[in-house]
Amino acid sequence: MVFTIKTKPKELPNEGMHIGTCVQIVDLGTHKDEKFGNIKRDVLISFELETKNSEGKRFLMSKFFNQSMNVKSNLRKTLEAWQGRMGDSQGIEFDLEKLLGEGGYINIQHNQNGNANIVSISPLPPNTEKLLPCHNKFVFLIDDYPGNKDIFEELSDFQKEKIKSSDEWQKINKPARQLKPKVEMPRTVSELNSEAVEADVPF
Repeated sequence: MVFTIKTKPKELPNEGMHIGTCVQIVDLGTHKDEKFGNIKRDVLISFELETKNSEGKRFLMSKFFNQSMNVKSNLRKTLEAWQGRMGDSQGIEFDLEKLLGEGGYINIQHNQNGNANIVSISPLPPNTEKLLPCHNKFVFLIDDYPGNKDIFEELSDFQKEKIKSSDEWQKINKPARQLKPKVEMPRTVSELNSEAVEADVPF
């Protein structure tokens, strides 16, 4: 008898454009890139696609970005292609939370490792109805923890582990420094004699 273990193949959305809605924005914190040696803070932006898998559930696709709004950064280029060109003031400080619920065309391509990647995001044509998502919409910021602990529990195991290894998480969860009990040093003979003399002085 042959003991066969069958692995269910990974389902991927087809290559090409898919209507999608931004549903999750997760701050992954600061990490050191072991390959290049640079330090950066990442964010994971996820989109629910209109396309469904064989179980009738909509695909959820995510893309990593470095939290930088530099004109040459991938985040800045992606946002401008999707939301329109930004002015200098917008580029300095952009509220990513405004992206929640925003729709777009999500361009998917498959790589050699058998995974699907988001390669670009473009705006929907005017008067196109936005996709109403089935997934919960939320933003998770490490700096708000533990006030957003309920959102943290909704994250995937991969996201949780990534966050827990970040510099920000280590600072938040750093054990409180315990103060050593004060040890009273023994008094010298001269100090004891001085106290005895003072006690004998009449008022």
